Amino acid sequence: MKFSQFIILLLCFLFVQNDIDAQRNRKFFDGPYITINDDSKDILWIQKSKVKKESITSDTIEFFNVPNLPKVDLYNLDFDIDTTLSYSDVNHFAAISDIHGQHDLFIDLLIAQGIIDSLQNWSYGDGHLVIVGDIFDRGDKVTESLWFLFDLEKQAKKTGGKVHVLLGNHEVMVLHGDIGYINPKYRYTSGASRTPYPDLFTDKTLLGQWLRSKNITVTINDFVFVHGGFSKKVIDKENSLNQINKVFKDKILPERAILYDTTEFISNLYFENGPLWYRGYAHPEGFDSEQAEYILGKLDKESIIVGHTSMPQVMSLFDNRVVLVDSSIKFGKSGEILIFEDDILYRGLLNGDRLLLDSDNKNGKRSIFDYLFEVVDSNTILTLKTDVKHLKKTKTEKEYQPSEVTLSDDLDEPLVFETRVKVRGNMRKKLCTLPPLKIDFNKADLRNHGFSNKDKVKLVLQCMDFKSQVISVKKEHLVYELYRQIDTLGLRSKLINVNLITEKNDKEVYQGFILEDEENLARRVGGKVIEKGIVRPEAMHREAYLKMVFFQYMICNTDWSVSGRHNIETILLDDGIRLFAVAYDFDYAGIVGQEYAVPSDIFPIMDVDQRYFRLKDLTKDELKAMRKFYNDERDNLNNIIQGAVYLSEKERNRFNSVVDDFYKIINSKRKSKVLLGDD
Repeated sequence: MKFSQFIILLLCFLFVQNDIDAQRNRKFFDGPYITINDDSKDILWIQKSKVKKESITSDTIEFFNVPNLPKVDLYNLDFDIDTTLSYSDVNHFAAISDIHGQHDLFIDLLIAQGIIDSLQNWSYGDGHLVIVGDIFDRGDKVTESLWFLFDLEKQAKKTGGKVHVLLGNHEVMVLHGDIGYINPKYRYTSGASRTPYPDLFTDKTLLGQWLRSKNITVTINDFVFVHGGFSKKVIDKENSLNQINKVFKDKILPERAILYDTTEFISNLYFENGPLWYRGYAHPEGFDSEQAEYILGKLDKESIIVGHTSMPQVMSLFDNRVVLVDSSIKFGKSGEILIFEDDILYRGLLNGDRLLLDSDNKNGKRSIFDYLFEVVDSNTILTLKTDVKHLKKTKTEKEYQPSEVTLSDDLDEPLVFETRVKVRGNMRKKLCTLPPLKIDFNKADLRNHGFSNKDKVKLVLQCMDFKSQVISVKKEHLVYELYRQIDTLGLRSKLINVNLITEKNDKEVYQGFILEDEENLARRVGGKVIEKGIVRPEAMHREAYLKMVFFQYMICNTDWSVSGRHNIETILLDDGIRLFAVAYDFDYAGIVGQEYAVPSDIFPIMDVDQRYFRLKDLTKDELKAMRKFYNDERDNLNNIIQGAVYLSEKERNRFNSVVDDFYKIINSKRKSKVLLGDD
């Protein structure tokens, strides 16, 4: 070996060892991984980041039972090989896909919809549960889901039910040695045990044998289930599901790599047009009812149920001819399960509700903002392609210009939308290199992706290309989080990475946050935005108005006006009888610390760091009530600030010091007199 090669290997070893040493502090638990030998069973697991191994030569140990790991009945490791691909006269079934290591959310959904009980035992009787692929990758509880389903199969069988675990592309990727998407926990398992991750699932291991026994498709009544979908290219070559499944299991699954120059049919089965990778159904702008009818006609079935591509919810197309069940569980925040009961399809929700599934998808559709706020991962990148030069040149005008938005992360197929964009805001239009934007999504495009018609999203970007501006935009986002703790009507915001792409494909990277549009807020709270007419502070719901005024005082902000409609939205609630003021745009708040922020000369302060209480008629009883309210919220506000790890500890402490000064004022009998207008 050459000296240079030796140095490279040494550095790689040190890097991996350092990574393993660092991750040991995280106290990983993983396993068990059981290898079946002729006369013994070898068990490997990770306990508090330490590798444990045990070889069992007899059946003296009944259970593998280690805290924080799946309990495995070592006397009952046999399993049925799935040979049947067609089931009829099934009265009820449930289908879910793309669990991706989010085991806890998966369990919560099954419990909520009565598939299992609170002890995680089968309670679905003779019903069928279909896992439409992709248990593996991304999340950190893959092994937990595998062992849970391994046991649940046996439980279901005893009551006449059935669990179908179908292979997805991520199962096949791992079995074929592609570990590009595994969670760091499993990289640790692999490194600490000195075992390549795919080797934990070889055909010598119990889970490896179990996975290799699984099918890629199954039919129940008139429904076909498959992870990605059957493309026209595949169906035109072969429409026998038995034959497709046999070729996949015999010719593709045993291999570690499939090359493009293999036979045309195997190539079509394996690559982008194959049943585990095809995404055509999820992009209906390129797929229509005629194509759906053609494919289902070839299969002699009524509906096809697929996963693979993240949607905001379980979604139906073409009068339930195509059903998409990947409801973005992979992000670990929410998800849904498809329920078939009494010949009707439902969306099963986490709270136990069931909503009728319909092709128009009117029931409970998420807006694009709801999806971004509630579902997508914090690593999601929003790419905005437009004529940036023209946008900056015309930033003081109020005209939209054409644009395209792509939502992507490093894990999934991006979502692409036709949009238009314009500049919004007041002073930031004049002062910022790139001021806040309003993105208007094409409604038809939104419907095609399964979203509601609420088509506006506000985007706040760092004002200029300075590090301080990155910090400032994060601090403004934190203000929105604090405000929502004080007032549930507060606009929702979420940090997001933004790539601006010019027409010449030059890229500018910005830190920003998305901000809820006022119409989306009104829909969410069941109110109405009042856009015209004269609105006076006296007309506002008094308690809510006082909370807002005190909040503005807490963050050192005077840049707002109810009657002037400046940085205040007015929402009509309570069956149209009460008005509520909702504050936004906090860049002039002293707590944010924007370099350009200066107070208006109508106020007797010289700097935005100084406080000025903008209320002249506060009573002693109201002060007492607000003092109690804010004191009750103090720990919550502190927790939100300290939980804002996107800011440095130094910046979080600065935030807290501003809030602490506010509390010193309102809790001091002498200092709080200024709030009552007393000298």
